[in-house]
Amino acid sequence: MKRSRLREEFEIVTQLALRTGDIQRALLDEQPAIVHFAGQGAGANGLIVEDKDGKAKLVSTQALARLFKFFKDEVECVVLNACYSEEQAEAIREHIGYVVGVDDEITNRQAIQFATGFYDALGAGRSYEDASEMGRIAVELAEPLLSEKKRRLRLAVIVSTVLSTFMVAGRSWGLLSVFEFAAYDFYMQLSLRAFGTREQRIVIVGINDEDLSSWGQTGIDANIPDEKLLTVLKTLGNSQPAVVGIDIFRELKSQEDSQSSDSSEIFQDLVKHLENPTNKVISTCHMVGSGTAKSDPPFKINSENADLVGFSDVIPKSSELIARRQLIKMSKDPSLNCNIGNSLNYRIALTYLQQQEPSIKEKIPENDYTRINVGSVTFDRILSPMAGYSEFDDDGFQILINYHIQDFEIIEASKILAAGNNANSLDELVKDNIVLVGYTGESDISNTDIHNTPVGKMAGVKLQAHMVQNIIGPVLDKQPMIRALEPIMDGILIIFWCFGGGSLIWITNSRTKSYKNIFIQVLTIDMCIFLGYWLAFSLAGWWLPLVPSMLGFLSTAGIIMAIDTYQFQKEN
Repeated sequence: MKRSRLREEFEIVTQLALRTGDIQRALLDEQPAIVHFAGQGAGANGLIVEDKDGKAKLVSTQALARLFKFFKDEVECVVLNACYSEEQAEAIREHIGYVVGVDDEITNRQAIQFATGFYDALGAGRSYEDASEMGRIAVELAEPLLSEKKRRLRLAVIVSTVLSTFMVAGRSWGLLSVFEFAAYDFYMQLSLRAFGTREQRIVIVGINDEDLSSWGQTGIDANIPDEKLLTVLKTLGNSQPAVVGIDIFRELKSQEDSQSSDSSEIFQDLVKHLENPTNKVISTCHMVGSGTAKSDPPFKINSENADLVGFSDVIPKSSELIARRQLIKMSKDPSLNCNIGNSLNYRIALTYLQQQEPSIKEKIPENDYTRINVGSVTFDRILSPMAGYSEFDDDGFQILINYHIQDFEIIEASKILAAGNNANSLDELVKDNIVLVGYTGESDISNTDIHNTPVGKMAGVKLQAHMVQNIIGPVLDKQPMIRALEPIMDGILIIFWCFGGGSLIWITNSRTKSYKNIFIQVLTIDMCIFLGYWLAFSLAGWWLPLVPSMLGFLSTAGIIMAIDTYQFQKEN
């Protein structure tokens, strides 16, 4: 202005560190023709000045408009040389002839360049409109850069792309598996509490530590005597159960053990009871490790009795891991005594379903071992990689277990033995229901068949009960089956939320809103992801990529906001 041709016609009065009470006082005292505000804008919230304590305070758009209404006869032009001041400019324009505002972000350097071009033009005698255009040209000549919105959009796209790539790749490499399994287990626990029911169709006959001790059975080889087991089965048979499953190994007797003795005769009676299809008893054996006594079936398997045995192999094989998967079929192996294709839980479930509705049949599509149809329900085989599993042994037909039942009715074996033939009270619990017989003791010495699950430790027989329910529930009750999206769809969902975090920061503009409000918005959306995924898991059985989605959304939003803030501070 000092170098301009008409510099004598202008008097410049500055008011620094303007406070809220100073604005109207300065206008009254100076009665300016041009009011130039240089500072910070906050979009729709107003302009930022200082209060009496020197802290930032917003002056609302409405207050500014009312203020300039009183000076409409004196003030000719108002220049709001601040970020996102377009809304205030529109409001003041109702009372002042010419108002300049900014619809984007500008740096201090850009604000100075605009002011230089603007006042150079005024000093040369040009109109306010020409001066405003000259100010914009001065900015473009000095910094031919992208607009601030485009620059921030580019930042959002770059960060979102990098983070989504890392999340998808990290998940496929198993870097997030620990956290995803923890989230899966937590979801299962929440679902069990919120939607779990007490199963009325499955009853467990439990053999506990006290039972074994009373029969003189101690240590790791403790077992229910043949005589006791036969008595339990006959007593249960009197109450007409739909099917009885025995989750207890009963090995084949060797030739030496088959000599005429009381114990051998009792065992032969037990085997006859087990082999009789009218008794509807399904025994068990163990495919992995077969060849040892405790893994063989109680009788030699042939075409006539193959439906009366199922393998009891559980995934994972180590009790230190957590049982989330259920094995329902494996390829037969003629070299094994346990040459059975169906698991114990699957065989029990099929037997029960066919008794409930004879039209329910098992159908396996030809040349397609990835699905099994039971009635109108299709069970899809899970294959590696899948959801939180970057890789796993997918041998056999496996599905995920939905622990949908809060508890099962448990009858102590000792009470059945004590009641004998007078056990009429069993009828209500047992008649037309599924009965599972197994060890329920919690001692690692007396019961080595204890497993970790997403809902806590449980005996093997109880795990088998959950797996039986996992088959009959979807067929009879429309219970949701746990399933996952295809890996490519999981990836798309993760990418969506990573770009969602970037879009949120770009749209809301972290420079014009408080960090607290943005932080609350990000956390709110993250919680919506958590709740939405949980409802999809509980009500429809979908295991969605929770951890990478939440982490991708949160980290993308946080990183963009941090970079954006750093650049703004550096520029200013």
